[in-house]
Amino acid sequence: MEALPEEIIHVIFLRLPIKSLLKCTAICKTWNSIISTSSFIDTHLHLNCRDGQLLLLQAFSSPADRREPFSLHRDNPSFDEYTKPRNPFLAYDRTQAAISKKRSIALGSEPINVVGTCNGLVCLVAHDFTVLIWNPSIRKFVVLARPSVTFIRDHNPRISYAFGYDSSTNDYKVLRTVSYVQGARSCEVEIWSLARGSWKSLTASIAIPGDDPCYPKAFLHDTHAFVNGALHWFHQYKMINYHDSIVSFDISSESFGEMTMPAFWGNREICLISRYRDSLAFFEREFTGVFRLSMWVMEEYGVANSCTNIFTMDFHHITYPYPRPLWFRNSSGDVVLEGIQGVLKSVDSKTKSTTDFRINGYASYDFMDYFVESLVLLDKPNAISY
Repeated sequence: MEALPEEIIHVIFLRLPIKSLLKCTAICKTWNSIISTSSFIDTHLHLNCRDGQLLLLQAFSSPADRREPFSLHRDNPSFDEYTKPRNPFLAYDRTQAAISKKRSIALGSEPINVVGTCNGLVCLVAHDFTVLIWNPSIRKFVVLARPSVTFIRDHNPRISYAFGYDSSTNDYKVLRTVSYVQGARSCEVEIWSLARGSWKSLTASIAIPGDDPCYPKAFLHDTHAFVNGALHWFHQYKMINYHDSIVSFDISSESFGEMTMPAFWGNREICLISRYRDSLAFFEREFTGVFRLSMWVMEEYGVANSCTNIFTMDFHHITYPYPRPLWFRNSSGDVVLEGIQGVLKSVDSKTKSTTDFRINGYASYDFMDYFVESLVLLDKPNAISY
């Protein structure tokens, strides 16, 4: 390929998979400089983001799996395992041990929360609130600086994270909120930017969890949905009566908004907010002698009464833990629920029929979502390789 013009080499590289490109970066400095540029990384992602989407799983067969809980699978009938990426917190533990001679907690052996995934990046939070932005395809991660907003443990702090992509600036951002079940302190919000590499404090323009003196137990659900360039959560607070709404956060403008709940919602119990294809989806659960689960999709973004019921299903002879929504299949629109003892239920959104299946003998699932391989972080000098 040395005799080929650089423009032709560039075109060839854009069509290569990630694993091949990583090998090419080690062949010569010229190839490495081409592949490591921000423009190449962005163009390669744009051209390949729809090809061969994978599934990222955080799943366990036994308690010992906590050290290596991640796997990537193909979206086919047998969910073939594509690869099993190493837990980045194990590498983080090694770097911390090299820096400090003091014995520290091994985060790689502790529970890890997957906040979300976007364009090949995964946001992870450890139990001590260490946050990593991780690209398993290129085995690199960035450690976020410690936030400036601290919390008071005696006031029962509720700390929530959300992860999204700012398409206007090609940036990835982490939103962090600290609210309190007890005490008078209001909710504090800050945002971290990959481009900036630091946290910034924000002021909420609407009442958000912990900011309502009439109901200090207001809360923001840990589950969130990134749709239409904004993050979304359920929010419940009390003035005279309980009030449900959807809190939104525009990733680009870094501003909060609020949507009203559909009129039919009433006093039903909210189970989950999620993304279904490119729309907001809501799940509700009811106990009327049997366990009932319903799914609704907001057909027109921001219009409360555009919600359409996708299915309502009764589950007879079901004991706790009850089926919970886990993942949506893009090709068919099927909804995958987690049952008990590792059994997954695929719900056909058209016929309402269900099919039980398993993946690799896993007994429980903490996270399951689409994942696309990318080179994002390859051009970041502060990214740690492992």
